[in-house]
Amino acid sequence: MRGGNTRKWAAATALAAGGLATLTACGQKPVKVGSAPAVGQTVQVPTFTGAGSRVVPATSWPRACDMIRESDITTVLPTTTKVSTSQSDLKLGSLSFSGGGGIDYSTAYGASCVRDAHLDGTDDVISTDLSLKMLGTPDYVKEEYDHDTTTGNDIRLPIQPPAGVTCKASETEYLCHRGHVELSLSWNFPNDVKWQGQRHDGDGDRIYREKVAPKLLSVVFARIKDG
Repeated sequence: MRGGNTRKWAAATALAAGGLATLTACGQKPVKVGSAPAVGQTVQVPTFTGAGSRVVPATSWPRACDMIRESDITTVLPTTTKVSTSQSDLKLGSLSFSGGGGIDYSTAYGASCVRDAHLDGTDDVISTDLSLKMLGTPDYVKEEYDHDTTTGNDIRLPIQPPAGVTCKASETEYLCHRGHVELSLSWNFPNDVKWQGQRHDGDGDRIYREKVAPKLLSVVFARIKDG
């Protein structure tokens, strides 16, 4: 009787081990954080606001997808197998200022760019959204940045950003400005996405915030060429 129980236990253990091996083999590989992307071609960002206005006309804004590229995602997230992209527009609104002048309601086409990194071994994706928030005179851009209360307090990025960049962060977003540019970088992915070196559930956002986002923000600001 005892020998029979031993054989049953051994068979059950072997079955469980086989199932675990199959699950591990078919499961997601831990997401690795790669190197910082190369700057490459710069993006001309206009500074001219026109008489009586503190905002760059929306029709002159660059497209966010020119500022964050597919190769940036595959470099900083090297376990990516494919990157898909979507864009959206920003309607600025009609702004008028004391003393006359202003800017028409107009649309900044492609002001937001979402790059979805498809991960090896799973259907999960890591979404990265770069959005232009404001282009205008430096004083107006700083006012807009200071008035935003949704993104936490000013922080020092974990790696050194290009000179003059100021950022604040929430759990899943950075809001940054420099000179006449204000932009945000946010991210989203399922909780079951696991990162290399992750020790605790729910630690993924911290890893992205500290190790991925700063590399992307640095290269984005390094590409900006005032025009």
